[in-house]
Amino acid sequence: MGMYERDGLGMFHGRLVLLAGLGLLGFMALLAQLGRLSFLQGEQLRAEAESRLERMAWEPTVRGRILDRKGRVLAQDRPTFDVRIDYSVLSGSWAAAWSVAFAREVHAEVWKELDPAQRSALATAYQPYFEQHLERGLAELSLTTGVPLEEIMIEADAVVGRVESIQNKFVERRQKALEERAEARGRELTLELKDRLKAQAQRPVAEQKRPHTVIPQVEDAVGFEVLELADATRVLEAPVLAVTDLVVGEPTGAMARVELPAVPGLDVGYSRDRQYPYRVMTAKVDRSTLPFPLQGDGRGAGSQSVTVKGALDAIVGATRDRVFAEDPKAREEWLENEAPAEVVAMAKTERGEDRGRYLDGDHVGHTGVEANMEHVLRGLRGMRVRRLDTGEQTVIERTPGQDVTLTLDAVLQAHIAAAMSPEVGLAVAQGWHGDVELRRDDGQPLAGAAVVIDIESGEVLALVSTPTVDPDDPVGSATRPKGVETQDWDDPRFNRATSAIYPPGSIAKAVTLTWAASRGEQHLHERIECTGHFLPNRQDILR
Repeated sequence: MGMYERDGLGMFHGRLVLLAGLGLLGFMALLAQLGRLSFLQGEQLRAEAESRLERMAWEPTVRGRILDRKGRVLAQDRPTFDVRIDYSVLSGSWAAAWSVAFAREVHAEVWKELDPAQRSALATAYQPYFEQHLERGLAELSLTTGVPLEEIMIEADAVVGRVESIQNKFVERRQKALEERAEARGRELTLELKDRLKAQAQRPVAEQKRPHTVIPQVEDAVGFEVLELADATRVLEAPVLAVTDLVVGEPTGAMARVELPAVPGLDVGYSRDRQYPYRVMTAKVDRSTLPFPLQGDGRGAGSQSVTVKGALDAIVGATRDRVFAEDPKAREEWLENEAPAEVVAMAKTERGEDRGRYLDGDHVGHTGVEANMEHVLRGLRGMRVRRLDTGEQTVIERTPGQDVTLTLDAVLQAHIAAAMSPEVGLAVAQGWHGDVELRRDDGQPLAGAAVVIDIESGEVLALVSTPTVDPDDPVGSATRPKGVETQDWDDPRFNRATSAIYPPGSIAKAVTLTWAASRGEQHLHERIECTGHFLPNRQDILR
């Protein structure tokens, strides 16, 4: 009996040691994990924990100005407001979600007893009241802004279409990635598995979680009125429906009320409109300096006022409010390879984020100086960080982009463009022209180019190409895609001063011919045979 007791006691001690060893191993594992989290990943995890206690908001950039040589502002940002509505409202999911919440609250005593189909039927019965509330709110928004309700709805439908397209592409890419991952694991892609993977791929994209612009760039006074409307609320009343035997019935006569935003999802976004003050200019042409036939055509001598449109557009260029995929890449390369060190230091936050990064809706240089000087003109965003635990707020003010000053004189540009406009007649085919083709095209406006250069400095003072694009013409003023050129001489978008191909020649010949023609020594269209050559003994080359 004593032997059995000793054996039992030994087994007990063995098990105790085994359990202690297992406990020690578990403790060592926990200790190792604690050490890894504390020492190896401690800094990273602390940073992540700190970031969850912060709420960060970006402010829009302020683009630099484009000036002419005399300081005239050719392009500048103007603060403005965009009227936006949350995507859930535009897509119709807002009314559906609120009808469910309303039905649950009004029928709280029987809600748990209803099956999903009955709950859906009850919510569907209340949904028209929320849709009517939204329609009334949009009608009030239309009256406040002066924009027809039909235009607001057209833009809303366009937003939903764009977002759905983005969502579909995202789902397709994600589903394809999930299928490739499943195949790599040796799984057969059955129809059932494809359906499951497609359901997994159905995730909302960022565009479905934010408001979208339906009325861009409203005036300040309208913007402030919309701000008040966004804060306003209205009471929605709906009859309480009878639920007998768990079946949705007729109204009971009682009314249920809920307070809702007057215009659900309404938001006013602060944005900037790019303005071009010298896009339309008026210049005077001294008709007494024109050829004699143009002085006596009934328009009289003296000066003539000419309105010039778009004379600077080809040079100053334009911006777009759509960010292309190559824009962030180009900025990243510029910061890494070309930007001065002080600019990089100013652009980067303590977390390494670029304050000049592109976000949806940003103005981006598309053509002309706006595109070529994009990195100089682009400003840096402001940033506001608020601590959720302490309420402390850190503010980094935005930094406007740098101004770009051109050598051009905007007024001189306008005067030359005015002299070359068809209404003056100098750049129009006339019956009295010596050229036979011009006489045949009598009255036809002529395209042309003129460049004025300061001889001493080499600076370009004027760079005119006619005809110009009319900025008031929504079709003709459409900006040509970047990198796409046209060689159509009569196309207003073709800059003849910089892109046209001309035969080489001596500018002295034009001056000499003008002098000779003004003295009657030479006719403008009389041919001159030139027998000169550069090498004395070689008349066959370099003639």
